[in-house]
Amino acid sequence: MQRWPVLLFLAWACFLFFSGIGLFTSGFLLMRIELTNRSSCSDPLAAPAWAGQGVTSRACWMPQRVPKAVLLIIDALTFEFAHFDPAKARPRPYENKLGFLHQLAGSQPRHARLYRFRADPPTTTMQRIKGITTGSLPTFIDVGSNFASYAIEEDNLLGQLVENGVWAWLTRGFAGRVSWEGSGPAGGGSCVGLTHWW
Repeated sequence: MQRWPVLLFLAWACFLFFSGIGLFTSGFLLMRIELTNRSSCSDPLAAPAWAGQGVTSRACWMPQRVPKAVLLIIDALTFEFAHFDPAKARPRPYENKLGFLHQLAGSQPRHARLYRFRADPPTTTMQRIKGITTGSLPTFIDVGSNFASYAIEEDNLLGQLVENGVWAWLTRGFAGRVSWEGSGPAGGGSCVGLTHWW
């Protein structure tokens, strides 16, 4: 009769152990399904409210607001390097290093922006590329794909630039790690794939 409490305790401990593993693998190691659908100019801006409503013809989302734009993405740059704080009399060695960004944002506040992209660790280059170009939230399991970078199959910013013929004249030169080169189009202008850390 004394075996039953021990067996019940072992069964209860095994149940807790395996349910904990199940919760961990289903909740922490999330898997995502990548949709390969691509948007185009023929897609309506919004779904019609009813079937007979009709859609705008050949609308390409939004009219062009500016003739040119410079988008500078610096992957893994510490924000303190780019953020300028004039109140600091004695900044640390890594602070206030890119003062021209502060001057540009001060002289042209409607034309210059500095955004902070905050990623939860652990992060890898491929996860950040997916987050920046697709707007999605990469999962923890995507860390493994960083070591064998592949082209992003989802609808993304770089893919849209290539499909609409913008990438070739947009880039006069491209330099980036192999992950950037392998994740999407890097063929406009001259391309330099870097395999080392900066």
